[in-house]
Amino acid sequence: MVGDQTMPSVLNALRCVAAVLTVSLCGCAARESGVPRASAKVAVPAATLAPRSSTFEHKPFSGEIVYRMTAKAPLATKDLGELHYFISGAHWKHVDQDGATRAIYDPDTHLIHYFKPEAKVVDASRSDGSATFVTLSDTRVVLGRTCKGIQWTTSDRKVTGYYDPELFVDPAPFTNHHFGHWAETLAQTGGALILWSDMEFAQGDIISDPISIRAREFDASFWALPQPTPPPANPGG
Repeated sequence: MVGDQTMPSVLNALRCVAAVLTVSLCGCAARESGVPRASAKVAVPAATLAPRSSTFEHKPFSGEIVYRMTAKAPLATKDLGELHYFISGAHWKHVDQDGATRAIYDPDTHLIHYFKPEAKVVDASRSDGSATFVTLSDTRVVLGRTCKGIQWTTSDRKVTGYYDPELFVDPAPFTNHHFGHWAETLAQTGGALILWSDMEFAQGDIISDPISIRAREFDASFWALPQPTPPPANPGG
């Protein structure tokens, strides 16, 4: 899920909100009144409308989903801008609204290379701990699609997400992608991608709200790691 994959940057945004407010934020998991009625618990280990046509249905999705990201704390809301999420086959990539690459997943090494807000490498094959999944009984219309609900809880967050079963990827290439419980989430949704989500942390919430979906294909160069910018030439020779 895009939200969990962006967790290093969104948590930093929430910390910034908390720092500005200089208040102690209550745990968002206590807001049970806003959580849809749930059923069928399963425990597992550690506004452009997309056309509902054969463009997506009945074959794995390859393309771009643009999300509006928002951080919400009890006393403040911060617009985090757009996140462009590209996925195809075994690859995914995040690009911000300025066109800068934020993260790329390398399926050959199972490593996620983050470039913003800080450079770091995460081994996606390592277990991300346990998660308890719950199927929600309600649905949500997202970009004209009637989406099913799912919720999962880990040691540090609760995520409520909605997905369209007809917008899916092949989960097989991601069976070793445990960071953000990605493999486990795809197993629960049958490979369907989470479109709308609310990630609840002790510091506040991160809302991922899709604004467009576009099918497209990519050549291999699209997934190449960005090359470091060379230092400026010394004008004095």
